[in-house]
Amino acid sequence: MTTKKPSPWSRRRVPDDMAILELDEELDLETYTPACIAIQGRGRWRRGMKVTAAGWGLTSSHPFSSPDVPHEVQLQVSECWPRPEKDLCAGGSGKSWWKGDSGGPVTFKQGDQHTLIGVISGGNPGEEGVAGKMIYYRNWLEKNLGDAVKCRM
Repeated sequence: MTTKKPSPWSRRRVPDDMAILELDEELDLETYTPACIAIQGRGRWRRGMKVTAAGWGLTSSHPFSSPDVPHEVQLQVSECWPRPEKDLCAGGSGKSWWKGDSGGPVTFKQGDQHTLIGVISGGNPGEEGVAGKMIYYRNWLEKNLGDAVKCRM
């Protein structure tokens, strides 16, 4: 497996939780359904738009509990400050992503196609979570993704 990260990247200052993992073997696309990647278009996420987040994050804080399989949660896009051009925020109904979910996908479903619009960065139970917008990394992604499935938002 090979890893690619945006630069500048350092362990002391991690401005972006973003990486591309290139697997040594191809995946069975009958088993694993790919999401296209939102790197074209304006990427204007409407407040209230429904998105899905997935990960192996904690499901309980008392006692701490982590799932054996990834879970998903339906959330609504909300205002995101202080970096609205770079970040996507979502939450609602006391739901969010949490510890262990970082690096997981945030997708928007159009028909039968899931579109990867963000990568989970951080969040707290019951509060809105923050994700890096895929569209913000457009130039870096286009340079490094090769023939990956891309889509227009």
